[in-house]
Amino acid sequence: MKFMNQHNVVHRDLKIENILVKTKQGSSKKESFEDFEFKVADLGLAKAVTSHEDMIKTLCGTPVCMAPEIVAGRFYNYKVDVWSVGTLLFHLLTGTYPFKGRSIEELKQNL
Repeated sequence: MKFMNQHNVVHRDLKIENILVKTKQGSSKKESFEDFEFKVADLGLAKAVTSHEDMIKTLCGTPVCMAPEIVAGRFYNYKVDVWSVGTLLFHLLTGTYPFKGRSIEELKQNL
C-alpha cells in the first residue's frame, strides 16, 4: 500500500481476497506478525494518477468494500483505498462487513 501511494496508484478493489499472505523463509514459529509477508494482488482495476490531487469518477470495485464517494458516483482519489482497508480490518475483527447491501442502491441507503 505504501509503495502504491508513493507512486500515485489507486487500487480501487481492496478486499480480503486480494491480500496474499506467505510465511517468510526460515520462520520456525509462525506465530508472530513478523513471520509473514503480506502482498496486495489483483491490480486489474488500479489506476495510476499524476498526483494525489487527481480525481477519478469511475464506478468500480467490490461494493461492500467501496468508499461512499464511489458508491455515490462522486469524484474520488487515493483515499478510497484507506476506506477499503478499514472495511477489511472491520471484517477481520467481526467476521462481517460494516455496511451491508445486495446492490449499490441498498449500500447507498446503509452508508
